[in-house]
Amino acid sequence: MLTASRPVDPPAPPTPAGVLWYTRPATRWFEALPIGNGRLGAMVDGGVERERLRLSESTAWSGGPGTDDVSATARRELPRIRELLFAGQHGQAQQAASEHLLGRGGSFGTNLPLPEVRLRTCHPAGRAHPPWSRLSTLRPFLR
Repeated sequence: MLTASRPVDPPAPPTPAGVLWYTRPATRWFEALPIGNGRLGAMVDGGVERERLRLSESTAWSGGPGTDDVSATARRELPRIRELLFAGQHGQAQQAASEHLLGRGGSFGTNLPLPEVRLRTCHPAGRAHPPWSRLSTLRPFLR
């Protein structure tokens, strides 16, 4: 849940576990908060007067799967890697998995952005919006 609220003083340290606290909207993609369900998502800047949601959807990709994306030795080596794991030889299993199970990416492309949603809220004319904060809690997701 992302909430924009009236101006408040920053919380006194320490901030409770699972709470994200920001004193300004995001100015770059890496500062925005991700929301979504794994298929449809957005990056939320957290503005008050102006909000920007950069949308993303799981099927919007450039490129496509190719026939050489899967390792040619994966099927042959998988039983040996399983045996190594069950025998407790995790280092050797990791090495073999790195050599034989990883895909050979390159043709699938990249995630493509969808349009942005821009929201603007109205405030009385001539009245500047006071300082604000944005707060997000992860508590519903922490177990």
